Amino acid sequence: MTYASINTAGKTLKTGDQEYWNEVTRKTRFRNVHVALDQNVSKIRPTMIYEQNVNDHMTAIRNAAHLEGIGFRTLWVEECLAAPEYIGRHGHQQNVGPLARAVHPGHLVQLSTLKAQNGSIETECYLAIKEIRGFAPLDNQFGAHPKKSVPEVLREPLFGIVAPTEVEVEQHGSVANVPSMKTYAILDAAKVLHLPLFLANSGLKFRCLFKGETADKLKNVAPYLVELEENSAFTRDIFTSAGMASNMWDLDPGIYIRSRANFDDIWRHFRKFTRIKNEKGKWFLFRFWEGATLGAYFEKIRENLNTVWCWEVLYSGRGSVHSICVMSNDMHGPTCTRAIFECDRRKATSRNFILTEEEYQALNGAKYNCDLEVIASNVFEAVSASKPSLSMQESLEIVRECAARFRNFGFTRMDHIYTFSYLDVMLGEGFERKDPEGTLFEICVSEFPSNQKFGDPRLGTGRRTNLALEQFREMMTNSGENFSAWGRQALKIQFTRLAWRSGH
Repeated sequence: MTYASINTAGKTLKTGDQEYWNEVTRKTRFRNVHVALDQNVSKIRPTMIYEQNVNDHMTAIRNAAHLEGIGFRTLWVEECLAAPEYIGRHGHQQNVGPLARAVHPGHLVQLSTLKAQNGSIETECYLAIKEIRGFAPLDNQFGAHPKKSVPEVLREPLFGIVAPTEVEVEQHGSVANVPSMKTYAILDAAKVLHLPLFLANSGLKFRCLFKGETADKLKNVAPYLVELEENSAFTRDIFTSAGMASNMWDLDPGIYIRSRANFDDIWRHFRKFTRIKNEKGKWFLFRFWEGATLGAYFEKIRENLNTVWCWEVLYSGRGSVHSICVMSNDMHGPTCTRAIFECDRRKATSRNFILTEEEYQALNGAKYNCDLEVIASNVFEAVSASKPSLSMQESLEIVRECAARFRNFGFTRMDHIYTFSYLDVMLGEGFERKDPEGTLFEICVSEFPSNQKFGDPRLGTGRRTNLALEQFREMMTNSGENFSAWGRQALKIQFTRLAWRSGH
C-alpha cells in the first residue's frame, strides 16, 4: 500500500495523519504587496496576489521567495483578506476577478499589473480589461415594447457607436469612409443543442470555424462565427434566460467581438487560433471561445505586445479587433469581462504566435476553477433541503478542500470530486476516514487507478470485476450508525453519476 507523504520541519507526515491534512489544507487570500524592482524604483504596487496556502506565516515566506525568484524584492505585505471579503471591498475598483480565475493548485500566485508609486516606472499594458457587473439576463419580456436585445448595461460594449481612431481615418481617407463597428459572436455548438439549425433559421450570416471534412464531422460540436444584428430575435435569445429551448444565456455559449472588418476577414483571423502550438512545437486545439478561460488568458498576455498584436491585427491587414467580451456566471452573479485592444503596432516585432507554459497553466487553472464552481453550485442545490444553513460560499470552500484532499489519492475527475464533495457535506468532513474498519480509507490510498477505485460505470461490471468498487459499496452499505439511510441512498445515486450535470 502506498501513502502520500510530505516533510515539514524535519517530520514526515503521511496521509493518515491529521497533521497531514492540516498541512495540505489551503486557504484563499488576496494581498497587497509592495515590492522593489531595482534601486531606482523603491516602491511598486498593485501588486495584488491571489494565493492558496496553509497559513499567513507560510504564505508571507512563500510570497517573498516567489517574488525574489522573478527579480523583485519584497518591501512589506499588507491587507490579507479572504477572497470573498476582498472582492466585496475592492472588486469593482481593483478588477480582481481575472486574478481569481488565474490561480489553481499548479499556479498558486498571480500578480496583477505593476504600477509605480513614485512615478519612475509603469508596466505597459496592451489590453484594457474591464469587468461589468450588476446586471441580469433578459426574461421573456411579456408586454414589453420594444423588446431589449441585450441587458441595458451591455448595450454600449456590444452595440455602441465607437468613434474612428486617427489610424482608421488615415487608412480610409476620411471619417465618412471608415466602416461602422460590427458585432460578431463565436458560439459553441457543443453547448447549444441544435445551434446549426438555430443559425440557419436566424437570417444572420454565419460560418463554422472548421473547414471541409472536419466541419462536416464535428458540425454539432464545432464553433460558429455569426455576425449579430442588435434587433435580431437570435441575438435576443443569446442573452435571455426564460426557460425556452432557444434561450442560450445559461449555457455560456461563447464570446463577442467588435471590429470594423468584414465577415470573411474576421473568419480567417479567428480560425487561425483554433490550432496553436506551444514552445516545444506541440499542437493543441485551442477552445478560445470558452469565456471562462479566455478571460484568464487575456489577463496573462496583457503585457505581451507581440501576442496581443497577433490577436488585434488581422493578417489580411484590412482591419483590427477593437474588443472582445466574455460572459461568465459565478456565485457573485453574471459578469462581462471586456478586453479592449490598445496595441501600438509600430513597437511590435513578431507575429509568431506561441502558447507559453505560463499561458497554458493559466488556461488550465481557469478551467479547473470554473469546474469547481460548477460542482459547488450543484452540491449547494442538491443539499439545500437537508442543509438549509449551508451557503454557496461554504459549498465552494468544501469543494476546494475536498478536491485538494482527494487529489492526493489520485482522484482528479470532476464527477469524482462532485461525489466526494457531496458526501463531505452530508456525512461530515473527512468521511473517508470515518469507517471503523478503515476499509474505505484503504481503498482511497490503494494503488488502483482512480477509475477502478471509484467504480467508473463505463468500465462495465459484466466485462471487468472491480474488487475495490465492491468493497467500497459493501462497506458504505453496511456501515451501520456511521451512515444514515439517506447517506447510503445518496452514495448509490452518486456512483451512477446521475446528479452530476455540468455538461462534461
